[in-house]
Amino acid sequence: MTEPRKRRRGATMLLAGLGAVVVLTLVFLGPGSFRVWSSQRAQTHALSEKIEALDQANARLETRAAQLKDPDSIKQLARRDYGMVPKGAKAFAILPAPEPDTRPAGTWPFVTLAPTGSGSTGSAPTTAPADH
Repeated sequence: MTEPRKRRRGATMLLAGLGAVVVLTLVFLGPGSFRVWSSQRAQTHALSEKIEALDQANARLETRAAQLKDPDSIKQLARRDYGMVPKGAKAFAILPAPEPDTRPAGTWPFVTLAPTGSGSTGSAPTTAPADH
């Protein structure tokens, strides 16, 4: 045999051997194993995403914790959220303007009109109807 034929034959044998290993692996592990592996891979991916989200949340909390260690940040937070002022200072609360009253006046101009087809005299009832 010539050298190129030996190489081709060796490559063919190598591929046949690898194919046999793959086939035997699939036979022994079975199709259920592939499903388990696929499921575990999906779970691993989902957990990796959760870990990434938790790492981001931890980074935000660490930044916030560092801010709360700063005395100037604490003073600003106390003033803004709790209305606290330094000792000896006076605090004034400026309230917003009251909302305009948009309710109708005590009498509505249509009280004296009778409903259509009722045969009413046109005046509003003077007493509330009795409960039965």
